[in-house]
Amino acid sequence: MWNGFEAITKRRFIIIMFLCFIFGGYFIISYGSMVQSEYVRTAMMSDMMENGDPSDVMMEFNGSFPRGINGFRGGMRGFQMNYLVSPAPLINLLSGIMFIIAGLSVWSLSRDKEIKELKDEITDMLLLPEEKEIMSELKKRGGEITQKELVSRTGLNKVKVHRILNRMESKKIIRKYPYGTTKKVIIETGKPDKAKKSD
Repeated sequence: MWNGFEAITKRRFIIIMFLCFIFGGYFIISYGSMVQSEYVRTAMMSDMMENGDPSDVMMEFNGSFPRGINGFRGGMRGFQMNYLVSPAPLINLLSGIMFIIAGLSVWSLSRDKEIKELKDEITDMLLLPEEKEIMSELKKRGGEITQKELVSRTGLNKVKVHRILNRMESKKIIRKYPYGTTKKVIIETGKPDKAKKSD
């Protein structure tokens, strides 16, 4: 399905995707670890403040209090909001989320391309030789061509080309619409055609 340059591109997509997920997971785990560590530290300080001398607590934690001695007793209640939105853990969380989103975006791009390639292969397998010739000419012209040009390029007569196109249109492989004195033929994508709207 993927050949040459496309295979290399797919490998790069996979590598980038996994790196994004790895870094995203690392930052999110780091965020969780920081929150847990600070929570345990705050809980220990709270217990020591209630059961011991504040000066001993200050010596134990090198004078570092989340909210100071006077306001510390209410620190556990406000711990979640105060610490969760502080710069260091917040940067880790946002970085992790951005990497995960980037990884999902790369996966989506890779998946869409793979689905398109698979659809093209299945379509090609179901086509008759003359239908394959029509598809080949369509792809050479960027997915659209006039019925008159098809007659000229394939060497098939008008009636034959008309029947083949009708058969392909019934299979929803191509779509055709009036274009001057002939008809425009395009590969069916399921999306509205801009050229048709402008006519």
